[in-house]
Formats: sequence, C-alpha cells, structure tokens
Amino acid sequence: MQNKRMKRLLGNGFYLNVKFNQMTAKEHKNTPGERLKKYEKVEDQEYFDIKEGEVLYSCESKHNKKSTHSHVLSSLNGSLNSGEDEESLYDTCRFEGIAQTEHKMVDRPQIDQGLVSCVSGVITIINESKHTINPGDLLYLSVPCDKKPHRGIHPHKKRFCLAKYSEKEIAQMYLDMLDNANLTGLSDDQAVQKMKEIFNYSHIDKRQVAKAVSRAKYGEKLDILLYPRLSN
Repeated sequence: MQNKRMKRLLGNGFYLNVKFNQMTAKEHKNTPGERLKKYEKVEDQEYFDIKEGEVLYSCESKHNKKSTHSHVLSSLNGSLNSGEDEESLYDTCRFEGIAQTEHKMVDRPQIDQGLVSCVSGVITIINESKHTINPGDLLYLSVPCDKKPHRGIHPHKKRFCLAKYSEKEIAQMYLDMLDNANLTGLSDDQAVQKMKEIFNYSHIDKRQVAKAVSRAKYGEKLDILLYPRLSN
C-alpha cells in the first residue's frame, strides 16, 4: 500500500475544489488515430485515475464553458498525436496544483468524488525528475522523464513532473526560441520589440511553479513551496 504523503513542514496552504475533466479524458482514450509513441498507451482506464501528490493540469476545451471550477487531469496518455512535438504540451497545458485527494475515472460518473488541489503553500511530493533536488532549487513543470513512476502508479502512465534546470539548459531554451523567431529582415528596433514579446509570453517563466525546501533523490519525498497563482 502506498504511504500517505502527509505535509511534513508547517506552513499555510491554499486549496481548491476542482473537477475531473471527464470529456477530455474520454477523448484522449477513445479518439482514433496514431499517437506519439511515448504517449500511445491508452487502452487501460486506470491510466486516467488521479492519485494523491500528482501534478494536475488543465487544457483548453470546448466543454465545461459554464463551470466555475477548474477541470483537470493528471495523465498525459493520448494527449499528443504522431508528428506533434512534446514541447507543445507547455503551450496547451496549464499547471493547476498538486492533487490532495484521489479520483477514479468511471464511464458514467454519478456523483462528484471530491477532488481537491493544493495551489499554494508548503506540500510534500515525490521527486520524479532525473536529478537530485536540493533546497532552494527552482522547480519547473516538465514533461515526463523515462523512469518508471513510483509504486501505486500505473507503470505506463505519463504525467508532468516538477524538475530543476541548470542555467545552461534555460539559456539554451531561450536561444532555441530566438532561432525559431525568424528575425531576418527586421530592423534593430523591430527585432528588439519581437524579442521582448517572445520573452514576455515565454512558457519558460510560466512553468516555474515552486521552490524546493528539502533535498531528495529520485523516488524520495520532497518538500516544496508552491508559488501563488491565478486559478483557471
């Protein structure tokens, strides 16, 4: 049985009631078509169950327009079609906190299961990034690493994790964005203005969601401070 990841440090937390995004989960599971290989496992409904301590995200949807709650998922299975870049997840998915309760996906939900997300404050998670994390490290929303998830999570389930990046890696991200910006033919003023727009709306800064307050290797408990944010 999986151990409860109770909060190990005292501190204020802010929690929201959220809803499971049933329609998008069904689309990811049932929509025919060839998917990006890393995310192609969709046949088991258990992939879409939400477990305590998982990263929650929301995405643009034509459904749930009138709801006042954020509609969230933890599974990325089936979310990318073949030919789509994994980096595009950062443009379409928005961080919505850490799950405090669990939710089981069923075909025809009869009642709400009471899904709760922690969106600010000190909380304990499992380090699922490939690096050892130290106190003070800034943590970014990151696509899944290739290691298997911890016990209690389906081994083929793909989920966001919180990871640290070196200064060199972050600088390379910005250089890649500039390379893709196509500044050829622009005047100096136009190039500067376009670069400002790129950096102002960069997903890199939006992905910075927490700071580590303890040390943890892969698979160990990690205490983090979630930054306050606007809810969807």
